[in-house]
Amino acid sequence: MKILLSGRPGSGKTTAVKKLSSLSPLPVSGFLTAEIKKSGRRMGFSIGSLPGLEKVATLAHREMESNYRVGPYGVCPEALDPFIDEMERFLGTEKAGATLFLIDEIGKMELFNPRFLPLVREILETPDIPVVATILAASNPQTDPLKKIPGIRLIEVSRENRDQLPAKLAQKIGGEKNAGEK
Repeated sequence: MKILLSGRPGSGKTTAVKKLSSLSPLPVSGFLTAEIKKSGRRMGFSIGSLPGLEKVATLAHREMESNYRVGPYGVCPEALDPFIDEMERFLGTEKAGATLFLIDEIGKMELFNPRFLPLVREILETPDIPVVATILAASNPQTDPLKKIPGIRLIEVSRENRDQLPAKLAQKIGGEKNAGEK
């Protein structure tokens, strides 16, 4: 199962992946992004490892000095390095086929790290690793090829389907897990 969740900003992609991480019948690995807010205003984004958000780093912030920018946010591409290292270690283990890998997100900020995209492609192209990832909805020359990898299912997240989607995905993962055990 290889699923890319696409949708407009604010559609609920991250919320769906976060809920899926707690509903999954398989152990989870990967990372989630979260907004950093101050007085109700979005100031930036953090990234945290799964399971349990043991590692957390600031990926982008309005007050961050950086040559890399997405809108009002300075981006620290190196903040992804410990998560990329973890992803590389994961690929080399027997857990890879028995763990749901969650990637939130394959977006503009993450693409500034030159190690990120090749590793995501490798994970998506490796058979038997169940993956659910969020990805840019807008056309992008770096991410569009990922949407065309054989076996990828692209699902658009919307306000209408975002609440039911995590349970449906968990059920699908459970069905594939049980089918693989027979």
